Amino acid sequence: MAYVDSTGVQSAHLGSHDAGEYEIGSMTKTFTGALLAVAIDRGEVRADSRLGDFLPVQGTQVANATLEELAGHRSGLFEFAITPGMLAGGVMWQLFGDNPFTFDRDQLIQQARVAPLTGRGTFRYSTLGMALLGQALASAAGTDYASLVHDRITDPLGMDGTWIPATAADLPADVSVGVDEWGRPQDPWAIGAYAPGGGARSTISDMTTYAQALLRNQAPGMAALQPRWDDGPTLRRGYAWAVFSQDGVDYTMHSGGTGGFSGTIVLDREHSVAIVVLQDAAGAKESPVIDLLVEMRDR
Repeated sequence: MAYVDSTGVQSAHLGSHDAGEYEIGSMTKTFTGALLAVAIDRGEVRADSRLGDFLPVQGTQVANATLEELAGHRSGLFEFAITPGMLAGGVMWQLFGDNPFTFDRDQLIQQARVAPLTGRGTFRYSTLGMALLGQALASAAGTDYASLVHDRITDPLGMDGTWIPATAADLPADVSVGVDEWGRPQDPWAIGAYAPGGGARSTISDMTTYAQALLRNQAPGMAALQPRWDDGPTLRRGYAWAVFSQDGVDYTMHSGGTGGFSGTIVLDREHSVAIVVLQDAAGAKESPVIDLLVEMRDR
């Protein structure tokens, strides 16, 4: 874990080190949200651009979902595709720890073409929607998602230890492996076309660099952090990011989890402090991370 304030960084490790590599899971969604903000600034897309303008899903329900709806989890898509392949992958993950996301771009698009939309305009967390958003942004830029993240986020910030494997063949032989909540080793998640929803690998050092850039308002796509929707008296949402209010303070945050890894990033932008926690085990909770940030800040 690492705590960031105006004096620098305080970090602590248990069985790891600054360069230890973790799957950051859905924290990758914050990259995708930032990429939307960057693409809008560059004139490549608009917030109200339709998914069908960038991916071959014309004539389906999802074609009319806007990029902003996808970034805010308001498209009406379910969290994951409801297809035989996805369901089978989920079963193999639960039983044997297999990676359940081995779908390429064509398979993802086929899943999208048959996906139902319900409750459009209201919040429903959707990794499927974020995956489609990332693929649409890559299409608009004429590249692939991993290259887009590198070129527009990680390389400008000097996050050299952050990358996105497409398939298991991209992983080194000594790749770090995590465990589930019962201590069972899990396959690494190189998640193909679902990468925009949770496919990045990073280090505590890189994620600290990311947090510092966000606190300085110097990260690409800062508009992604701006709250745009209210989801109750204490929760607002931007592009991927959640803004949670507690005791008069706003905490901008996102957590992530894979089969064998979990973690959270929390920013207190008012007081210019942040905390990042990464672990090679599933099941981390957000509330203790906020509590730790408050304790460190108020010492």
